[in-house]
Parts: sequence; structure tokens; C-alpha cells
Amino acid sequence: NDDAIRAVKLITSKVADAVMEGRQGEQLAEEE
Repeated sequence: NDDAIRAVKLITSKVADAVMEGRQGEQLAEEE
């Protein structure tokens, strides 16, 4: 089902964004 595929892609992209933001936050915290 195309809708299911779209939903999975949307969720994975949101999770990936959250992970990237978390890693950037950790790097900034380490630099201070």
C-alpha cells in the first residue's frame, strides 16, 4: 500500500532528523 510506504518514510525521516539534532546538541555541549 502506497500510504503505508509514505507513512514509514515520513516517520523514518522524522526520527533521522531527531537523531541528527540530538548529535549536534551533544557536540555543542562537549565544546563548551
